[in-house]
Amino acid sequence: MKETNHLPDDLLIRALDDELSPAEAATVESHLERCQNCKERYGAVRLLSARIESVIAGAPLQCSEAGRAKLVQRLEAAAARPASIRRGGYPVRTALWLAAAGGAALLAVLVVPAGHRTRQHESTPSCSGPGPLGVEGEAFVPLR
Repeated sequence: MKETNHLPDDLLIRALDDELSPAEAATVESHLERCQNCKERYGAVRLLSARIESVIAGAPLQCSEAGRAKLVQRLEAAAARPASIRRGGYPVRTALWLAAAGGAALLAVLVVPAGHRTRQHESTPSCSGPGPLGVEGEAFVPLR
């Protein structure tokens, strides 16, 4: 009989690591007896795991006591911070929104009044000397 439903990779890995409940383990074992494809995949995962373990065992980590103490201190400091700061949550988003709102307000203050000043200047009569010179809808004021 040909099996069409294969075991997912995460289930094979959990089986390899002995992380299955007894019922799951029985299901995986009976499936592997019937399905050649899953049996081969399980063998490949087991071989890869053995290779990884041999590489790790062959290259032990070298760290001084001072280095370990420093690492422990950094981990404890990170764990002591609120989760929202560690994940870049609410305070960071709030700061970004405030910066965006401030930029929009600054743009409104700088751009909008400039447009109003130009219109007011064009409509204001000049009492001293020659008035503004109008060319194609633009107003030019003499500098002298």
